[in-house]
Amino acid sequence: MPAKIDITGQRFGKLVAVKPTAQRNNNGQILWRCKCDCGNTTMAQSGHLRNLSTRSCGCLYKEAAIKRGRISAIDITGKRFGRLIALRSTSKRQGHSVVWECSCDCGNIYLVKLPSLKSGATKSCGCLNMEVRLARNVTDLTGQRFGKLVVVSRDIEHQVRGAHWLCKCDCGNMTTVKGYSLRKRRFSACGCLRDEGLSIGRLLTRDITDQRFGRLLALEPTSKKIGGCIAWRCKCDCGETILASVSYLTTGDTKSCGCLRDAVMFSRHTNINPMDVPFAITDTMKARREIKKFIKQAS
Repeated sequence: MPAKIDITGQRFGKLVAVKPTAQRNNNGQILWRCKCDCGNTTMAQSGHLRNLSTRSCGCLYKEAAIKRGRISAIDITGKRFGRLIALRSTSKRQGHSVVWECSCDCGNIYLVKLPSLKSGATKSCGCLNMEVRLARNVTDLTGQRFGKLVVVSRDIEHQVRGAHWLCKCDCGNMTTVKGYSLRKRRFSACGCLRDEGLSIGRLLTRDITDQRFGRLLALEPTSKKIGGCIAWRCKCDCGETILASVSYLTTGDTKSCGCLRDAVMFSRHTNINPMDVPFAITDTMKARREIKKFIKQAS
């Protein structure tokens, strides 16, 4: 058995051997308690100390890694960058930049390279860009009517997957509805239509003679049905006569013979209110569609 070598007080790189301990490694070798120049205390076996395979508590590796750009020399832990809070640096790299793990205010965990955080190029996990994009593309629906609902204001608290709007129903209730659902006529009341008993079954017997629905005036019921409801013969302000379902008339889904839709399309390129667009213009738009349809069928 070889004699034990006393290395007490000897220096090995940044380490100074203090004393042997009772601890052993897997091979039964003595572990020495050593003091590092950085102030840390570490354990190392004498063989590794003498052949200089262990020269520090680990701080030498960290310093070398910083020089090579493998770890960040700048500690931004806990700092805020827009909506992001830096949690820790990772071993990942983008180019020569350290990638930091960050927590977004929305709750997501996001990986961002350090230069993007410091320059302000990245301020969120992407949720901020989505909100800005939605805000730019949102059409203001304030004051518009959709069936029994009148839009009061935008609901800022609900921003996920499209703008939501706070609406007041004719019955007095307030409700929040997605803008897309309002424009597609998927919602026309707060739910009071069901409470009032205006189901399809009861609409079958409802008399709406001489009542006005947008540009349409209900004339008389017919023997035909649309969507399970009685089809009423209606006269549009433009002079056309159409058949419309009583349920679509009541909920506001049908307001004209189609000329109002053309008027809305025309008003998008002007400052004219759709209701003020002359019928001659909408008649021309309809005639052009018919001509295109005829040419397509003929070819």
